[in-house]
Formats: sequence, structure tokens, C-alpha cells
Amino acid sequence: MGSHSISILPGTAQAGVPASQLLNDPRLKGPQIKCPLCQTMVDIPQTLEQDIKALAAQLGGEDPPILFSIRHPANVPEVMSPTAVRRKVTDPARIAHLKEAWQKGKEFKNNSSK
Repeated sequence: MGSHSISILPGTAQAGVPASQLLNDPRLKGPQIKCPLCQTMVDIPQTLEQDIKALAAQLGGEDPPILFSIRHPANVPEVMSPTAVRRKVTDPARIAHLKEAWQKGKEFKNNSSK
């Protein structure tokens, strides 16, 4: 079976939450968080707080928006929580932004692991 993963990416005012809000979110203070698609408990990386601070510093600004993402593996059945919201992204500009944010997050991850 595949495994879930957690990532953080640069956000926008429309997609993302202020870094300070992520740092103070009680759901991210524990060792695990529940996947909204299948209810599986996902391990939160021990370095998440430091990673959020590093990404926020890299992005600059007073309190930059950051996307927090739980990647759900394709081979795990989805049993969506009633509170989960899942929408297919169809707007070309939004798709381009998400690809750019993903690439920046990938570059950040590569740079921070050196």
C-alpha cells in the first residue's frame, strides 16, 4: 500500500494560510493528523515547524501564505469525511499557479536538504 505524505508549498492570498496560523494550528502540534479523504492517521514530520519557518523566511513578507498539503496515495480507497471538500481545478491560470508553487516547493525541499 502507498503512504501518505505531507508537504508545504508557497501559497497565495487565495490559496494558503498565513504562516503564523499554520504554526499555531493545534492539529499540527501532535504527532499525527487525519487524512480528510480516508481518515488514516498521517505522521507529521518532526521538522514541520522548522520547515514552515524556513519557507516563510524564504518567501519574505510579514506573514506569507503557505499551502499545507496531505498527499493521498492513489491505491488507498477514499472514504471522504463529511467535512472534506474536494474540487477539481479546471481554471488554466490556477493550474499554472499550482504547478509553479509545486515547483518552488520542490526546489525549496531540495535546497533545504543540502
